[in-house]
Parts: sequence; C-alpha cells; structure tokens
Amino acid sequence: MSASALFIGYSYGVASMVSYFHGEQNREKLKKLMQFSVWFILGAAALCAGVSIPAAAPLAAIFARPDSPVYELAVTEFLALLFVSYSPAECSRPCPTA
Repeated sequence: MSASALFIGYSYGVASMVSYFHGEQNREKLKKLMQFSVWFILGAAALCAGVSIPAAAPLAAIFARPDSPVYELAVTEFLALLFVSYSPAECSRPCPTA
C-alpha cells in the first residue's frame, strides 16, 4: 500500500467531519479531531518510515545485484526520498519545459 494513499484517504475521510463540526461551531469536537489527526498522521508517518528504512536494501535487491553500483544508488535514493516532501502548491504551477 502506498503511504501517500493512506494519507490522502485519511484526509478525504476526515474532511466531511471537519466541515460538519465547523458548521455547527462545535469547537471542542473540532479541536479533538485536529489533535487526533495530527497524532495519527505523525504515527502513520513514523510507522511508514520505520518499515521503509529496513526494507530499502531488500527492495533494491529485487531490481539490481547487491554488488553493483546501481544497487548502492537505488538504496541511497530510496532512503533520500523518505525525506522529500510533496507540496500541492508545486502541482498548481506549470512545469517548465526544457
């Protein structure tokens, strides 16, 4: 399962509850939902990172021999991508053409 699918699914699921609580001006429930959401996202991100870091080398070994430079590059890049954030604002700008 893709980690981004987990986070996007959660945000879509929670969006209607945020709207409902905001509409009825129930600040207490909205605050509790936001606190839960922050802790859920942080926990899920930690879990995904905790699973992904040890899995980097075995996953790279599926596609490249462990004694090749490609394998080392794949493991390094896989771990580097864990710390790259995705910004929706980047999607709203047109991509530069070469």
